[in-house]
Amino acid sequence: MPKLKTKKTFLKRFRITSKGKVLKRAVAQSHYHARATGQATMGKRKDVSLRTGHREHIRKLLTST
Repeated sequence: MPKLKTKKTFLKRFRITSKGKVLKRAVAQSHYHARATGQATMGKRKDVSLRTGHREHIRKLLTST
């Protein structure tokens, strides 16, 4: 059976931490910051953890064994 290849688009967008969490960038992060409050803008700078239902699916796509 051939090896499973890592999906490169998922590799660019998601990251797995050492404890197994899957992180992604916050949405609406790149444009239209003039109207947003400072607190909202600063909150978007942090990476967001995915919910448990999506974690296993993303982990399968990221691991290539």
